[in-house]
Amino acid sequence: MQQPTYTIKQRPEEFKVDEIPLYAPSGQGEHLLLGIRKTNISHEELIRRVAKTFGVKRFDVGSAGRKDLRAVTTQVLSVYLPHGESDIPDLGEGIDLLWSSRHDNKLRAGHLIGNRFDVTVRDVNPSHIVYVNKRMKSIQANGLPNSFGPQRFGTGGMNPVIGRLLLLEDWEACASLLKESNARFTEKWGDASPKKLCERIPKSMRKLYLNAFQSQLFNEVLQTRQENGLLNTCLEGDLVWAHEGKGSSFELDERELANDAFVKRMVSCKVSATGPMFGAKMRQPSGEPLEIEQHVLERSGVTSEHIAVEKRLMNGARRPLRVPVSQVALTSGVDEHGDFMRLQFELPAGSYATVFINDVLNASL
Repeated sequence: MQQPTYTIKQRPEEFKVDEIPLYAPSGQGEHLLLGIRKTNISHEELIRRVAKTFGVKRFDVGSAGRKDLRAVTTQVLSVYLPHGESDIPDLGEGIDLLWSSRHDNKLRAGHLIGNRFDVTVRDVNPSHIVYVNKRMKSIQANGLPNSFGPQRFGTGGMNPVIGRLLLLEDWEACASLLKESNARFTEKWGDASPKKLCERIPKSMRKLYLNAFQSQLFNEVLQTRQENGLLNTCLEGDLVWAHEGKGSSFELDERELANDAFVKRMVSCKVSATGPMFGAKMRQPSGEPLEIEQHVLERSGVTSEHIAVEKRLMNGARRPLRVPVSQVALTSGVDEHGDFMRLQFELPAGSYATVFINDVLNASL
């Protein structure tokens, strides 16, 4: 069949995200936890508005994850208010307070189990629901390729390109792209030398560019393994991720690979091989997995020596190459806006709903 086009996020209420918290508030402590529902509000605007309303610095507002702009999302924020209870102020249009409670610690990135999605898809033929349902069941059984979505890479995929040039210290090419993609650099430092211009990139932006390059390399490793039929299996030497664990990985040896209990866990997506978020402190696999990762890095022209220079912003980590998808449901119908499919599912923290939707629809139709 012809590869389809489809539309999501036509209306905020057609893309709903509910954060699944890692823990419940303790009821006491210096931080006030807020259960928030926001509509058509960016993450940056949410943090800015909460900080301003409570009279604290942005650093004093914590969150477990970023949520989509054009959507209706629920999540938890923490606000550092050590001096007892405060009246909860009105947070303005588009932000509703659902509950509040005290807690001991600030919320930090990753302090969530995952997210629950309820997505209405438009401009796709509802008669294809049989094919879509089949693909969703396949993903539920085998796991979802855990690639980074296009939103990670910026407009036109420019962010990883800049990240790579920063690592290579190609100041001329990097400065040219910065001026092309970000008018702010031209306005503020357009007369600076290329090297000076690159050195003046704010730390947060520099990290964004470098992280995008890491993500691109991860996607390339994932694609290589997928093309060779190695995505849903683990190899000797792999650093293996236990999805029901606490995010640690262990190196797979020949004895464990032959263990029937391990094989069953692998087949049912209880454990998965990991891929690289290249960095100075990243654990490396061995054997064939290491060869695949080294080949991808070498092809980029970046070396471990380049990465070591940016060790403060590129510590490195392992990320599972696939993730389990749960609570899957699919319906279709017609409403006042036309035909639709409605996809409901849960993903672990750090995985992309748009990757799941694209995989389901483009592989099914």
